[in-house]
Amino acid sequence: MVQRDYTQKMIDVAQVGYNFSIGAVIEESWGLVKKNLGLHIGFTLIFMITAGIISQIEYVGPFINLLINPLLTAGIVIVGYRTDHNQEVEFSHFFEGFQKFSALWPTFIISYIFTIIGLFLLVIPGIYLAVCYALVIPMLLFHQTHGSITDNLELLRKAISKNWFLLFSFFLVVILINILGLLVCGVGLLFSYPVTLMSTYVLFKHIFGLPVEMNIDKEFHEIAND
Repeated sequence: MVQRDYTQKMIDVAQVGYNFSIGAVIEESWGLVKKNLGLHIGFTLIFMITAGIISQIEYVGPFINLLINPLLTAGIVIVGYRTDHNQEVEFSHFFEGFQKFSALWPTFIISYIFTIIGLFLLVIPGIYLAVCYALVIPMLLFHQTHGSITDNLELLRKAISKNWFLLFSFFLVVILINILGLLVCGVGLLFSYPVTLMSTYVLFKHIFGLPVEMNIDKEFHEIAND
């Protein structure tokens, strides 16, 4: 997946703002999931079972899940792009984020640390940063970063802050949908959770747009090996 310089785009968004329909994002996310529904359900089952087992490991369980989650999110974004552009999707594509560990994890963990610090500061700053950094994974996949990690996180924060309450409202709706899915004997989560993950890709697309002329099979592996 080739990266493009989104710096000016993010500056533009920070200046003029952005807008999207919550219903349209959920509908589009479901549409992308539905095209490979069996693969998404299988991935969600593996993800939930694995996360549950790992969380039981004393002391290091939460850290391992923290290590894995952004890489799995990256896989969902890659699958979302493939599906959106009528490219072949295989189950292995859900795990392609692991090939880009060194590029994804440092920025993610710093954003996570900032969020945790914010949560200790009367909670509200942490919620604010959690929403601002919600699209950090697609940013790292699509955006060719030039500055430091903190520079790029600040760029993303400024852009998202322009219409923060809209994105916050979206996540409230998504949380409600997942709660409803959990109430249906938990089975509903097999459908609602993939939509939640896919929305990361769709939101980035609606807010910042996508690079063009991408050869995902060739170019993503080149970036993964940088």
